[in-house]
Amino acid sequence: MVEQKLVEYIKKQLSQNKSENQIIEELKAVGWDYTDIVEGLSTAKAQIKRKKLIFRYAISIAIVIALFLFLEVLTNYYEEKQHNFETSEKISLGSPGTAKEEQTVQSNEMVNGSEENIGPTT
Repeated sequence: MVEQKLVEYIKKQLSQNKSENQIIEELKAVGWDYTDIVEGLSTAKAQIKRKKLIFRYAISIAIVIALFLFLEVLTNYYEEKQHNFETSEKISLGSPGTAKEEQTVQSNEMVNGSEENIGPTT
């Protein structure tokens, strides 16, 4: 099993954009065994890859949640807007028993009444 301090050192060197060959040469120069270095390098790269993968999944999940919330807010906005439109339409058109309907009834009566008066009286 490779030592964790070696893995951490290699991860730090990789994050500083050092090549694998540079890291291997540096570690061999200070006395590390080549087999341990290769194993440490492999472990470090696997940990970095796993961390990146987890980060990508987390970002993907966050984007999906954000889109869901956006669509929910947008749906509520348009439902409220539709409700307000329908309410204002009822008010402007008038509902049964309103003054506007009564005015129409009165107009019809006047027309009907004037037509009756146009003809000859008997």
